[in-house]
Amino acid sequence: MSAPAPSSTPLHYRRHGPVGAAPLVLLHSLGGNGSQWDAVADALGRRGFATLALDLRGHGRSPTVPGDDAIPAHADAVAETLGLLGGPPPALVAGVSFGGLVALSLALRHPRLAPRLALIATDARIGTPETWRERIALVESQGLPVVAPAIIRRWFSPSFAAAHPSALTGAATALAAGSPVGYLAACRALASTDLSEQLPQIAVPALVVAGGADPVVPPDSMRRLASALPAATYVELPGLGHLPPLEAPAQVASLLSGFAPPPAS
Repeated sequence: MSAPAPSSTPLHYRRHGPVGAAPLVLLHSLGGNGSQWDAVADALGRRGFATLALDLRGHGRSPTVPGDDAIPAHADAVAETLGLLGGPPPALVAGVSFGGLVALSLALRHPRLAPRLALIATDARIGTPETWRERIALVESQGLPVVAPAIIRRWFSPSFAAAHPSALTGAATALAAGSPVGYLAACRALASTDLSEQLPQIAVPALVVAGGADPVVPPDSMRRLASALPAATYVELPGLGHLPPLEAPAQVASLLSGFAPPPAS
């Protein structure tokens, strides 16, 4: 089910699985939306899990909020949405790339809402301020439709790209159609975020998942993230790129279902 959240929250959501159960909250990557998780959510639903995939600020059908480009503002919007939706708190929060940084911030700011974390292709800092300033300048000068194909090529492993060219075309089309204001705001948030010193405060169980062929957040970075978290388990998916939920949804669903608390019978 896809629906707008209550009117006072800025975020749109997609709900799968049994209503009323503690959900697995799913947060997408930069330039994406909650539909990135559709295949994973369907697989989890068949295993009895409830999921809630959110469109983060300025992405998908969630509007941009001008004037606050920080990752904590994204985490607070997630917390507000969960509060307004009601029901039990999440069983787990999973985030890929940009969504993983939001998940880490949520655990720091609203720990009750993040009792377990699944951190996929993400890090305490993604890229450098310089690389994000370059990306911002490129998008401002040329526009998302022009730069989208080059961005998308870094999302997928070469083997997946060769076998599924239509997936790359669809992802580039979706990125190009997104809000440039929201995309640029998220880039500014990434440029200003480094949670490295705060990682020891996040003591909840964490599953850290790396794509073995990820050029954006390579496995070495993911191993360092896992070692900095007090209760983390590291898993590497050989041959996968930056978006395992799209390349290998069955593998990701299996990892999440094995790590999350069992669904209520």
